[in-house]
Amino acid sequence: MRVGPFEELKSELESMFECIAKKENILGNITRLTQLQQEIGSSASPQLRHYLENRSYKKALDFLHQGYATEHSDQPDCGRLK
Repeated sequence: MRVGPFEELKSELESMFECIAKKENILGNITRLTQLQQEIGSSASPQLRHYLENRSYKKALDFLHQGYATEHSDQPDCGRLK
């Protein structure tokens, strides 16, 4: 059974965060995430596309799990950065 692109995206994001926690190289994850982003294209919701385009990967993963993203206190607020 083939996994759909959104499930693969979620799996790749989870794998990347596991690698980060283990302090392992994430270049392969980033490369695959970029490929998946191109494959999904306009079939993704505007909000998910926004997160992926801005490399807000934690928010993208939250969105895939919950249908919305949560704010994390350890993340900078994009609106505050000038």
